[in-house]
Amino acid sequence: MPDVPLSAVQRPAGSGPEDHAVAIHEDHPPADPVVPTNDEVPSAMGVTLANMFRHPLAHPLALDMLLLRRYGPEWFGWEPETIQLRIPQDFKGGLSSLNQGKIHAIATLHLVDNYWRRWEVFGWCTMAFNNLFADFETMQKPTAVECLISVDVASHVRTDVKWDPEVVAFMHTVFRIDGFLCPISPCDFVSLDLEDLAPELQAVRQAWPRVRDTQRLPSEESVVTEQLRRMLLAYDALEENRTRMRQQLALVEHA
Repeated sequence: MPDVPLSAVQRPAGSGPEDHAVAIHEDHPPADPVVPTNDEVPSAMGVTLANMFRHPLAHPLALDMLLLRRYGPEWFGWEPETIQLRIPQDFKGGLSSLNQGKIHAIATLHLVDNYWRRWEVFGWCTMAFNNLFADFETMQKPTAVECLISVDVASHVRTDVKWDPEVVAFMHTVFRIDGFLCPISPCDFVSLDLEDLAPELQAVRQAWPRVRDTQRLPSEESVVTEQLRRMLLAYDALEENRTRMRQQLALVEHA
């Protein structure tokens, strides 16, 4: 049977990182008809060097690189008050509360192992890495896509810490609630062990590389097709985040 392109399948709301962005009511400068300076060259979603510390879609790894280039690893141990003071002094555009949360989450990864060891710390950092405010009073359940993005961000910071079974179990629950049978990379270490669906799992795993590479789903409606659809939507959201990361890192590297 012929395959169906992913574009023919309706993407559900909230399937991409941009759907989860927290709106911060800040004025963005109008486009300048003159050739912009390097600080003003936009990346994905209008992020520039000039507005990176206040833009809601600033990537945490780009913020990390900016701070490392300016201050070195010294900034990892700064108090929140120091960050609030120094960044507006040393960079254009000021600092938003949302991006301060991303900065603290990145510092947590650099300094301690708690992201990989405690499920609640994983959850707080995951919110920040997905352009959301962490709620330290009420538990927030991340989505499977948000876990993928969070683990991908963390993998660029450190790879020397083993995942605690408690955090893996937390992600296991997230993927089960979101209806995934087969988590994709970089969360493919989370095994759901669904013995009653062994044939479907095998079919999904066999079909996934082709579906991922061709962006085309099987035409027949089945459990396997639905799983492949969810995986492909998650993969596309992850790739969108990676593209934004690469574009913003390029801005920083050429500053």
